[in-house]
Amino acid sequence: PVLAAKPGARLLDAGCGDGAPSFYLARRLPDLDIFAVDFSTENVSNCRRIQETLGLRNVRFEQADLSQPLQASGFDAAMMSDVLEHIDDDRAALRNIRAALRPGGTFVLHVPGWHPKGHLWEQPWFLAGERNRLARWNDDHTADYLPASYKDAREGYRPDEIEARMREAGFRVRSVEPTFGTFGLLGHNLFYISRAVPWLMPLFVPLSFVCAEIEMRQRRIAVGQSTLVVAERPEEDGAA
Repeated sequence: PVLAAKPGARLLDAGCGDGAPSFYLARRLPDLDIFAVDFSTENVSNCRRIQETLGLRNVRFEQADLSQPLQASGFDAAMMSDVLEHIDDDRAALRNIRAALRPGGTFVLHVPGWHPKGHLWEQPWFLAGERNRLARWNDDHTADYLPASYKDAREGYRPDEIEARMREAGFRVRSVEPTFGTFGLLGHNLFYISRAVPWLMPLFVPLSFVCAEIEMRQRRIAVGQSTLVVAERPEEDGAA
């Protein structure tokens, strides 16, 4: 709604990865001007090839280190999904995103949390042979799909921790909500397992979509494995 309400709005996709959210928004909102950055030159090159194939002219992809000040500024909104945990100096990254927004600009951030219960395949009752196969598939998937620069600086954030980080960076936090509740996490686990263990796919894939549908129909998730934060650069904040 923030972007659709303002023709010609400028969006920063901070850590675009494979570019999927930027491509979706570029096609859905043709008047939107998207500037997408990623640390990986490999990701940026891939996104540019896809952009050319799709014929999109309202999105631009550039390589950037978010722990350093960005060359562009004045954005109406910024988004970052499951990226901050990969940045060593996450405090600097948040400050730089705030500086890139115009006063009053909106920042939507999604981060993973801690996972004390673990994934299904990490449970002792999970078949040992399939657990090993999943571990091997995960290693191959990581090597083939993710760029060499991919790493975790930390596992994730507690909700109070990421809210404090945002306020420390100068944001005014509007909301902090959990995501990936019981059904969302279960659906993610089932889908992930089915990709690595094909004989489970006919059962697990339909179940994963049922779990996703149940999660989306819930008005509010009491406890989740991840956190969605909506914040803004204060209107009165004229300094970077």
